[in-house]
Amino acid sequence: MAHLEINLFSKILNRSTDITLILPSDYYKSNFQLEYSKTHYQDTAKQKMPLLILLHGYLGDHHSWCQFTSVERYAEENKMAVVMISGENQYFLNNQYARWYDFIEEELKDYLYGNFPISNKREDNFIAGLSMGGYGALFHGLSNPKAYSAIGAFSPATRAPNLSKIGMIIENPSLKSLVKKNKRDLPNIYLAIGSDDTLLPQNENFIKFLDDNYIVSTHEIVQGYKHEWSFWDMELNKFIKRISKRNIL
Repeated sequence: MAHLEINLFSKILNRSTDITLILPSDYYKSNFQLEYSKTHYQDTAKQKMPLLILLHGYLGDHHSWCQFTSVERYAEENKMAVVMISGENQYFLNNQYARWYDFIEEELKDYLYGNFPISNKREDNFIAGLSMGGYGALFHGLSNPKAYSAIGAFSPATRAPNLSKIGMIIENPSLKSLVKKNKRDLPNIYLAIGSDDTLLPQNENFIKFLDDNYIVSTHEIVQGYKHEWSFWDMELNKFIKRISKRNIL
């Protein structure tokens, strides 16, 4: 496995930003028979791997998932590239200070597809996140449905707060409006939340909306969990296993 810490100058953000990229290796299929050919990486460069864009929660950054979960092992076991960015506390949306939505959907992907053996096919691209990042994953997946095969939302906020109180104006159509707009082309949706999470009521409302509009999705309310890393680690493992087998629903 390769763990890359990248400081990228973004033309869209008009400044440098940090990302973490995990690239799986041959470790888990080698059975410790570590034979190396002189052109191993050149020979395997044409083998494009699937990509998961993984978004952090409020107050987090691109290190959060690696600090508190086993995302690196899950990526290695399932042969999946995972990228994590620092989206600050701005819900991964465009605003008057930073164009986070455009950065993810345009520049980040262009950079990854152009520099690493990562597939740009819809069936190989996924997006997921927790809490604020769960909202971001839903927003990106629902507003740009032909880019992603599946969305993972773990304890997600299902609506962004009114940030105008702190002088921030964000582009924020509701998730429900995006579902209605792109109903025919939606990615698979996986939503999970703990039974003791304070965000449960708004999640139940969103789940009911999906069911009422005949949107096929997988949603789980898991007993005994709050808004906590033990839950998000467990659900991330579930989600990666599902998407690696193309078995999200």
